Amino acid sequence: MASDTKNNRRVVPFIRCPHCWHEFSPDLMHYISTSKVTGLDFDHRLPGGGRRRFLPSKFHVNGNAIDPEGGSCHETACPNCHLKIPRLMAQSETQSFSIFGSPQSGKSYILAAMTHKLRTCMSQLGIAFDDADREGNAILQDYEDELFRQATKDTKVRLKKTDLFGDWYSKVYFGIQEKILPKPFLFSIKLMDNHPNYERVSSTSKVICLYDNAGENFQPGGETEDNPVTRHMAHAKGLFFVLDPTQEPTFRGACQQHSTDPQWSGKNLSRQDTLLGEAISRIRVFGAMAPQDKINTPLVVILQKFDAWNFLLKTNRIPNPWEKDPAGVCRMRFDIVQDISNRCRDLLAKYLNPMLMNIESNFYSKQIFYIPVSAIGCAPSRDESGYYHLAGDINPMWAEVPILTMLKLNANEFLPNLQKATSEATRRTNS
Repeated sequence: MASDTKNNRRVVPFIRCPHCWHEFSPDLMHYISTSKVTGLDFDHRLPGGGRRRFLPSKFHVNGNAIDPEGGSCHETACPNCHLKIPRLMAQSETQSFSIFGSPQSGKSYILAAMTHKLRTCMSQLGIAFDDADREGNAILQDYEDELFRQATKDTKVRLKKTDLFGDWYSKVYFGIQEKILPKPFLFSIKLMDNHPNYERVSSTSKVICLYDNAGENFQPGGETEDNPVTRHMAHAKGLFFVLDPTQEPTFRGACQQHSTDPQWSGKNLSRQDTLLGEAISRIRVFGAMAPQDKINTPLVVILQKFDAWNFLLKTNRIPNPWEKDPAGVCRMRFDIVQDISNRCRDLLAKYLNPMLMNIESNFYSKQIFYIPVSAIGCAPSRDESGYYHLAGDINPMWAEVPILTMLKLNANEFLPNLQKATSEATRRTNS
């Protein structure tokens, strides 16, 4: 009989640090000292010292490590960069997903809307969703609070731009060399006991790792040896390319006369095709691939700001792609996702065909999805500080679908389709 015990005893073959991407065996994981004595209050890798990281030789019966002065330690760190990583990563496989896009394409808004929606919809799919590192996720939690936890509906909300440095990145020292590393956002997902595959799989939990880099990091020259902030793309299990139609002249020509959204007439234009080409080049270089090799990583093209161009798909809102099975548990309808993806691809073929050809010549077509998303669900207003939204108007569209699509491609057992779930429920009922 399956139980949580099997997950607690399971250890993954290796851990890839979500900060520096160093790969190591779980038994090499360092612990963070707790004893308040001189010598353990400083670590040479970290600015300001931090607390000493160490490889333990003694453990309490409760599993906590014992530091050299007898302190009980439960927080863990990478043996290479010494940045903190959750102990859960030793027990659950990590699914790392990279998000890239141009400046002002709305990556931070998508991340905030995505995680907010996942917190509410995952339980309906028989999956528990939680922060794996609440301290590390603090920035993203602030994003969510700004957009979705305001006291009054008429509060103006806006997210501050992701900086090239600061709170979004960590600084570490390797000898005299200083490196800037992107901070990951880490979440845990775990099958609930009402999930149809709960009794069937060897591991019922995974860690999801997401990144929010500044758009400038993905432009030519934005990556250096001292600033290796986008190398996570080469290790990712899935890639999200945020494509903003309001930055493309061809879309503007088709939409300006049919939409009052001020973003169609703003000055925010960007060479998103150049950024895409740079991202593709980095994935190949950092992944030690030949120039002619196709990238064997699933790609979701997130067509942002859907509320501003939904009339091109002849619909205002797309229905949620899940339905209840006979057991009363929601299951994904990926035929809906595939149909919408095909319709969005047709739009790209009409308005951005060169970019579409570039995407499909570098990735495998069966692993590409085109997903419309509106992180906010309505047009912005503008004041002297820039664009803003009123808290009461925010209503995201399909913000959770990109990551659910990635999970379907990478962890199919977590999201069985409706037909299989229905057949399983019928078999249990008949037996």
